[in-house]
Amino acid sequence: MSLLFDHLGPLELAEHLTYLEYKSFCRILFRDYHSFAKHGCTKDNPILERFISLFNSVSQWVQMMVLSMHTPQQRAEVITKFVHVAQRLLQLQNYNTLMAVIGGLSHSAISRLKETYHYVSPDVIKISDSLTELVTTCGNYSNYRKCFAESSGFKFPILGVHLKDLLAVHLALPDWLEEGRLNVVKMQQLYTILNDLIRIQSTSPPIEPSMDLVNLLT
Repeated sequence: MSLLFDHLGPLELAEHLTYLEYKSFCRILFRDYHSFAKHGCTKDNPILERFISLFNSVSQWVQMMVLSMHTPQQRAEVITKFVHVAQRLLQLQNYNTLMAVIGGLSHSAISRLKETYHYVSPDVIKISDSLTELVTTCGNYSNYRKCFAESSGFKFPILGVHLKDLLAVHLALPDWLEEGRLNVVKMQQLYTILNDLIRIQSTSPPIEPSMDLVNLLT
């Protein structure tokens, strides 16, 4: 993975990470979302669990690549490269992997490296701060939601945010109203969330991947 990281540019890394996550995302079916809403977790839901595991793996890889370096200058170079990867992910409108990368860089094991950050340029720190602000949880991810809603063409959602929405609607509203009437409002809200996620699966990313690199990343 170190060899791969050293020889690939930020755009290539961003594109191939996007390809990997998109392929994993396309395996998620309606029944997987239904199971999550019903149980509130990924129990007995291997496809969704695998997708979330991939997200966590990317975040952990970012941390590992920074912490495996021996000097502050080397760690600063890795941080800088991952910030540029995150910048490319934003250009690709891949918000899910963007959050994984920013999450890795924001981990306490990285953020407390004060000496390392002396070697990171102010411009890179400014980019990192703006990307962190984009995926912040403040206002129920209001910055991300606005940016995602305004995106067109291929766009890749932060799935955890939309799963949270799905669960919130399912728990907050009953399936049935008085006199045995179906809760149409709930069904419409669930449909909107699910339809958006399923529609995204039909829009492929504008990427021509190298399968050798995909296999190596995997």
